[in-house]
Amino acid sequence: MSSLRNLPLANRFLCIGPSSATPYFMTASPSPSSPPPQPDSGLAALLGITCVEPDKHISAFGACLGFFLAAAAIVAIAPQYLKIIRLRSSYGLSPITMVTVVAHNTFVFADTIIVKWKIVQSCSTEGAFHCTLRLLDCAQLALTVLTQQGLLFLITAYAPNTLIHYRIVAAASAVAAAGLVASAPVVSNRGTCTQPTLVVAGVYSLSASFLVMCAYVPQLFETYRVGGAYSLSYATTFMLGLGR
Repeated sequence: MSSLRNLPLANRFLCIGPSSATPYFMTASPSPSSPPPQPDSGLAALLGITCVEPDKHISAFGACLGFFLAAAAIVAIAPQYLKIIRLRSSYGLSPITMVTVVAHNTFVFADTIIVKWKIVQSCSTEGAFHCTLRLLDCAQLALTVLTQQGLLFLITAYAPNTLIHYRIVAAASAVAAAGLVASAPVVSNRGTCTQPTLVVAGVYSLSASFLVMCAYVPQLFETYRVGGAYSLSYATTFMLGLGR
């Protein structure tokens, strides 16, 4: 009996034996199907990074906001596309700023995939509508990365940013973005919501934060150097700044 008193209360069950009315205790064994919860520690806990559970309720306002932001990813960048095409020039635009912005949003996208991987897995059993609602932010980030990478290619297609090294940088940006996004499912499948996986998400989050702090410095320098905005769209700059 002394050994029974040392057992945690949560691991004791009061049972009645089949041939005796005397109660006895037995220790509960953990379920083999569910791994033990990982303690919150390290970088993931410091940054407050946790996985989003599939049963999280999405309000009507949240759904409308998600659809609005997904559409805004295209609407916000459209004036910049139109201005470059209309002027047939990318004078006054910094390709380096665009590369940094694409990298920032790609890190955010990969981070979001990791912390929402349980929701991605649940899409096979849930309806398409409910799955779409829970992954609207992923759709918005995917559209943002695609449209901004496309803008980078457009900038390097018009003078004066048609130099070969700018085009190589634009192509490298696309390859790196694709590789980074592809790494998120690979990392998540190796251990959904485990501490190592969340640490990777934390590294992605920190990288995104660093990039966004310095993303527009090259553009500010370029605008100062040429003495004006020229091909830079005020509407796109305003809407992207508002979205930050």
